[in-house]
Amino acid sequence: MNSGEATELDSPLIPKLLYLARVVGRWLTALEQIHRAAQGIDQKTMTLPYLETLKDMGASPAIKFTFPMESTSLLDNIKRGDNSS
Repeated sequence: MNSGEATELDSPLIPKLLYLARVVGRWLTALEQIHRAAQGIDQKTMTLPYLETLKDMGASPAIKFTFPMESTSLLDNIKRGDNSS
């Protein structure tokens, strides 16, 4: 190879790919931290956002709502006072 020849490492894409790799690495690190923090969350904590969403929906002028199927089991747990997952 002559010293004047361009190589694949001279590609203008290399710095962009290295930057993207750093961004993805940081994103994965953040996801791992979120996962670790979420390990200690109990059912009551998980229920709170659902209840806040229901409150917001109740304040809406809409007359029709769509509920995910998982909401029915959540409401059953609330009705029974079940604190298990």
